[in-house]
Amino acid sequence: SPARADFLARYAAGQRINPRFEYRPAPDVDRLLDGAARAVPPDEPWRTLLTGEIEAARRAHAVLHTRSPAELTGHSLAIYGEPRPDTLRRARSYLERSAVPAGAPAHTLTAGGAVAILSAVLRRAGLADWSVTVPDHMVARMSVRGGERQILVHPEATFTATEMRRLIVHEIGTHVFRSVNAARQRIGLLAHGLTGYLTTEEGLAAWHEQRAGLATADVRRRYALRYLACHAALHGDFHSVVEDLVAHTTLDEAFQTAVRVKRGLVDTAVPG
Repeated sequence: SPARADFLARYAAGQRINPRFEYRPAPDVDRLLDGAARAVPPDEPWRTLLTGEIEAARRAHAVLHTRSPAELTGHSLAIYGEPRPDTLRRARSYLERSAVPAGAPAHTLTAGGAVAILSAVLRRAGLADWSVTVPDHMVARMSVRGGERQILVHPEATFTATEMRRLIVHEIGTHVFRSVNAARQRIGLLAHGLTGYLTTEEGLAAWHEQRAGLATADVRRRYALRYLACHAALHGDFHSVVEDLVAHTTLDEAFQTAVRVKRGLVDTAVPG
């Protein structure tokens, strides 16, 4: 993208740069949430559970409207917690002990190729009501929207054959199957996931990768880099995140990881 090319060129020239992000307006869901609140049954434990979910949704959408760095950071920390010093040390140690790959493996699959493979896997799993789409804008290379029964693929993403196998295990074997199983329960809300579910689900996805023998050194390095990036983002600007990572990876991956942890902010010159 132009923003990426501009950052990489100016960083290489020794200039300090913190990009500004633009976002589509957040949807107005107050009317829907008000309706949901009126429909909450009076008996326990449903009243407490559903009221808590509605209030959590209100807080999340309020943050999307303000884009306040403090509010965005507080919201993220409430979900995922702050990086732990002991885990941070382990991540740094792992990156220092493992070498940066000398040559990147051939990325033989485009977004279109990934769509075809994922669609075939969904059909084989009997999930004809799920689809794979390529949206105009997204940060991650691939993600799942359980509520819409969609897998999203970044339009510019490319993949190796090994990555594709890992993503099938991660995205379909964990996120999609969990959502499908939850949708078959009597409580429809489970299909969307209750507050805090994603922390456990991402851990389960990583465990599935390991069990399938697909947690390669490159994957472990990427997870360690993200942990370092979260810590750096809490205490510094976008440029600082890149500087903290570039000793352990390529400038391009450092930039992409910084975008991942600073998304949500408009002005990436502020901590958060």
